[in-house]
Amino acid sequence: MDEFLGQSFDVVVTLCDQADDKCPVWLGKGKILHKPFPDPVNVSGSEVEKLLAFREVRDGIAKEVTRLFAG
Repeated sequence: MDEFLGQSFDVVVTLCDQADDKCPVWLGKGKILHKPFPDPVNVSGSEVEKLLAFREVRDGIAKEVTRLFAG
């Protein structure tokens, strides 16, 4: 995240499923929105089940970001 310090952002979205204090700290400018999603790396099961978990989180993030910035 250091590469983004000093840049101007209107909104910074954190996605960690843990409490906000487990997410990286953003010290730059911009409103911070916390939208938690489960970490699919913690899913156990077959490779297919793990892949489905990653896809579900990916799709959920895409929907949430689209909703947040739709206007």
